[in-house]
Amino acid sequence: MPSTRADIARYLSDKITESFTKNLKKQKKEEYKDVFTPKQSLKDEEIYGSYGNILPAEEKVEGGPIAYDTNKELYFNTVINKTYDRGYSESWEKSEDNPDKVIKNANTALMIRAMISKRETNCAAVIDGVFTDTGADGVASAHDAHPLDTSKTALTNDNLMTASPITPDNVIAGCNMFNSIKDYAGSKLDTSATAILANANQQARVNAVMMSNLKAQELSNTKNTVPMLKAKFNRYINLNYWHLLDEDIDSFIFQRRTGLIPFSDQDRISTLNFYWAMVERYRAAIVNNGYGIVSNPYAG
Repeated sequence: MPSTRADIARYLSDKITESFTKNLKKQKKEEYKDVFTPKQSLKDEEIYGSYGNILPAEEKVEGGPIAYDTNKELYFNTVINKTYDRGYSESWEKSEDNPDKVIKNANTALMIRAMISKRETNCAAVIDGVFTDTGADGVASAHDAHPLDTSKTALTNDNLMTASPITPDNVIAGCNMFNSIKDYAGSKLDTSATAILANANQQARVNAVMMSNLKAQELSNTKNTVPMLKAKFNRYINLNYWHLLDEDIDSFIFQRRTGLIPFSDQDRISTLNFYWAMVERYRAAIVNNGYGIVSNPYAG
């Protein structure tokens, strides 16, 4: 094992100092921000309700009464915040022999990276979980039978595509599914696809489908009629799943209770060691049941 002073010598060498103090201080791009809507939380948990089961307008006969309905709250989604942390410590001796504070700067940058990476994996798990994680309406977030207000109608919403790769025809079929989405009273909902979300490894395929003047992936001169969707890519989500999004509906949320807080302390009584830590509280979640997304569980 190298000695402490050998460790310090490596930290303080010109090349290593450049790598740790400059390179690692650069913030990573936070990819989840392209998909998740930020929500500020004021307590340990927040409740998101669903509104809008007013029936369509009715004809009023002359002198007749107005038809009144009740706007009910349906399907409450409870999102409970979680706490995440990362810390490290250095001996007093090593800190004393490190006058330029290279160790602290390097490890602080690494802690920031670790916290951001955790956010990314948490958000990716929510996106990948739409096929299995049950929402407040009792079915998965991407499902072919989301129950509506069954006291008035037996209709359901379908936002689950048949498992298939990203092709012009499959994208068109997914976009068309938005045209059948209904509100809780069974009326057509004003929703449409505005973006496609896929793993970053699918960039070439998505760009071929979206940006070609001719129909992609076939040997013909057929005109490309795929709706022009904004392309969103994420390195953390499933390699093969893909999703169509209505960005006007806040389906994926990033609920923040407490932002990133740094802490530092010195154990002056026993070891004199130094300690650095970071902590934050948040929760990534999907809160609208069957609205805002149409997802494809293609497995490759």
